[in-house]
Amino acid sequence: MSTPRVLRMAGTLDPPGAVAEDPLLEVVHRAKTGADVGSELAARFRAATLWVEVTRTRSGHEVTAVHQQDLAWLPVFTSLDHLAAFAAASGRGNQPCTYGTLSGAEVLDAVLPALPHGTGLVLDPGAEHVLALPPHMTVTDGEGADDGA
Repeated sequence: MSTPRVLRMAGTLDPPGAVAEDPLLEVVHRAKTGADVGSELAARFRAATLWVEVTRTRSGHEVTAVHQQDLAWLPVFTSLDHLAAFAAASGRGNQPCTYGTLSGAEVLDAVLPALPHGTGLVLDPGAEHVLALPPHMTVTDGEGADDGA
């Protein structure tokens, strides 16, 4: 008689290029077409689960900010697939990418204020729907965001 085994469901991988229904991405797409989505964007961002790259330090782990043209940016990702694509496009070869998850509220209320003054957010860098929130803007402003175009 065989011993019964328990299967624990862990998730579903979408095929490459598939767009899963994501409440945050849905409002980001509308924002990029010019729709006024300020408060809705703020609410969905705060409620979203976001992936961030982290680096190991002596005291634990830190989120990884990137620097471009004298500006610091905190890349945050709506999916592990977007983080993986960004890591691969960064030219790191086979280097591992350590990551963690945070809510958007944790990013805005705890992580971003702990980073150097002037750090902006960039949502899904490298993706078609990339959304940059420069340091002078937040998702609570109720204003549009900079798409980098």
